[in-house]
Amino acid sequence: MSKSGLRQSPMTYSNTLAYFQRQNIHTIAKRSASGKNEKGASDANTSGKKTQGTSQGRTEIVSTSKPNTALSTFVVVKEKTEEVISFAFIFGMASVAFVTFGMLLKSLFSSGGGERIQRETFSLVQEDPRVIRAIGSDIFAQQVMHNVNFKDNDGHERSQVVYNIRGKKGEARVDVEMLNDDGKWEMQYCIVTTPFSVIPIVDNRAAY
Repeated sequence: MSKSGLRQSPMTYSNTLAYFQRQNIHTIAKRSASGKNEKGASDANTSGKKTQGTSQGRTEIVSTSKPNTALSTFVVVKEKTEEVISFAFIFGMASVAFVTFGMLLKSLFSSGGGERIQRETFSLVQEDPRVIRAIGSDIFAQQVMHNVNFKDNDGHERSQVVYNIRGKKGEARVDVEMLNDDGKWEMQYCIVTTPFSVIPIVDNRAAY
């Protein structure tokens, strides 16, 4: 029994040593595999965080670009609106100037125009000695106060003009009426009214 036991003893020790060596190798392999898995998981988490950060950065850039795009659109719309308003204003002013210029030309070149009648009659009034005695010399005409065109009972077109004149001694009123007889304008009357007298420069009312 003792010999048999002594013979088996070295074999048992050798087997035991081999068993522990295998266990140690297996444990080291597990630890190595576990370390690799943890490192892979860590790398995956780090990569995910970077990707998330990059995604967030892109989102911020996109969200930042939206207000810039809206601002650019607002600026373009504002510029277009200002151009339209400027064009409308210029067009309106040009239309008003055109109408005013047309009315001025009509007043100047029409025989029945107030300004034309004033110029024609004033040349007679300022040279009349009665007027000079009444209001003095250096007579000048003021702006037309009244100008109206109408047709009388016989269908004749008439034009009445009233304006003031002033000299060194004072001022007076001039009343004028023109009659359109078969396309020709004739002076009906031109009367100067001073503070002290009425001076008829032309009076053809009896003829009509």
